[in-house]
Amino acid sequence: MRKRWIADYGDALPAKERKSIEARLDAIAVDGFAAINSAVVPGVTDISAPVMQSGMAIAALTIPFMNRVGVPMSQPQAAAMAREKAEAIAQRI
Repeated sequence: MRKRWIADYGDALPAKERKSIEARLDAIAVDGFAAINSAVVPGVTDISAPVMQSGMAIAALTIPFMNRVGVPMSQPQAAAMAREKAEAIAQRI
């Protein structure tokens, strides 16, 4: 699926940008989540974890994260929680 999407949507990209995207996707696959600065809300990081079934992502669980005073959870802790909850959802499907 990933190869097909890259072929479908990445062919128009310059080779350097396409390689950058492929490297980012490799890192996301290893980490089990993506943490990307929100394009809509400055200061918010969108943390997404895939809901997997039969080796394919069928959905994603996404939470907004903002570093704030008094928040008892760090961004790495929030990412770990998102991964755990996405895995729990996958097991119930």
